[in-house]
Amino acid sequence: MKRLGGPGGIQRIVGLVLGVAAAFCAHAGASESEGLLVWPLETGRTWAYHCRNSAGTEWVETREVLGTAERGGNTYYTLRVTDYNPQNPQEVTTLVRSTDYAILEWSEDKERLIMVAGPVGAGILGEDILRTLVSREALTVPYGGPYEAYTYELQEVGEEEPFMTASFVKGLGFIKFVEYTGGGSSIVKELLSISPDRVCGDYGCPYPEGDINRDCIVNFLDLAILAAHWLESNDCGGGSGHVNEISSHVSGISIMEGIDYGHPDEPGEVKNEFILEVYADDRLKSVDLLLPDLTSYSIPDIPRACAGSVCTEHYVEGGRHVWRYEESSIWSLKNYDGLFRITAHYKNGGQDTTSVWFGKPGSVEPIPKVTQKPVVTYPPHDVNVPSPVSITWLPCKDEAATSIDVMLQHEGEGGWPQEESFPTSATTWPNLGLAVNPYEIELDFRHFYSVADNGDGVPFTVGKYTQSDYEFGVE
Repeated sequence: MKRLGGPGGIQRIVGLVLGVAAAFCAHAGASESEGLLVWPLETGRTWAYHCRNSAGTEWVETREVLGTAERGGNTYYTLRVTDYNPQNPQEVTTLVRSTDYAILEWSEDKERLIMVAGPVGAGILGEDILRTLVSREALTVPYGGPYEAYTYELQEVGEEEPFMTASFVKGLGFIKFVEYTGGGSSIVKELLSISPDRVCGDYGCPYPEGDINRDCIVNFLDLAILAAHWLESNDCGGGSGHVNEISSHVSGISIMEGIDYGHPDEPGEVKNEFILEVYADDRLKSVDLLLPDLTSYSIPDIPRACAGSVCTEHYVEGGRHVWRYEESSIWSLKNYDGLFRITAHYKNGGQDTTSVWFGKPGSVEPIPKVTQKPVVTYPPHDVNVPSPVSITWLPCKDEAATSIDVMLQHEGEGGWPQEESFPTSATTWPNLGLAVNPYEIELDFRHFYSVADNGDGVPFTVGKYTQSDYEFGVE
């Protein structure tokens, strides 16, 4: 949604690694030749796959390294595989990787897959499974590269169709695979996120209770700090202890998810997008996010940073600072429904944390997803028309939508000089007296909620939408 964006509107990034998202923080112990997710993996490393089947059901599968063992010159990795599909809540498998193969996957010590780098068209037969290399291409991912990526088809002997297509990068592992389960159905799994190297203080590896100086051990240094500040108080008139001052510096939070249908010149450029913005004064130096799936991100004090389909921005607009997280992709996004934890880091070294529920306020229900494409019927796209102008559109029949929003601006100028909201029954914005100029229309079908106080004094808006863009001129 351009109205929520910074200068120049939304810049959409579609990563070659489908669905990959990355946290903007430092990793340790990386190999320059193989990027940051390398084998062997350390205990505690986690990564996740976004999964969906041909029926449209979506879920997330996570993997965590529990331990390693050596056998026959290879390192075996014991994983905890958690599948968040309620029909398959949990299973455990084992991974092994050797120097000869890109990746081998085992289950109960029985080999399931072997991927061998070879020429395109090469077939490798083993255990009645034919593995055919379909393609190999250069691939640059947020964790390094360029890598050489391989895509294989696996087909059982005697069968006419492959039962799986797998894409992977040597040293990185699987980035996507599609399993055909028969009857035309399939399951697609795409790499969603990879954890940074976990160290003391990270999520899942907290500082010990009582570790005041955050050196990951509780000892006499912590007692010395406690003694030096014994009986000191930070009573600011509202009781003892730290007072959350985030409402003094953060003026609002916006969390939106939608479908951008683009404009008629590019009918195939449909993007799924998610946008979170924090509006603040000049006291902040960075913003940290903990997403509902417990993935963490940092929005640094730089104009723009991207990794895969995720970008962050910090810019000043209209005198306020905007800290922005955005994911945009032609593919399905992760499930963003749920609780967001937002931490504002101040330039004076302090910090405050607040929460926003991305769902129906006062309930545990998600916001209904709006899917209907908004279509403007007049003025025609890329045509000059006389003033006054009545903007008309096809009726909104999407039951998830609760309002229609029309925004009109001089093409090329920032901001939205004219904007009007309508009930879903409306189909026209009549009799607009417009000067001779090129114009752009954004038509949105929406389901929004605005709340004055999230419990910490911060107002917020959450919602889902669809949008389309049109251009015209006034002669």
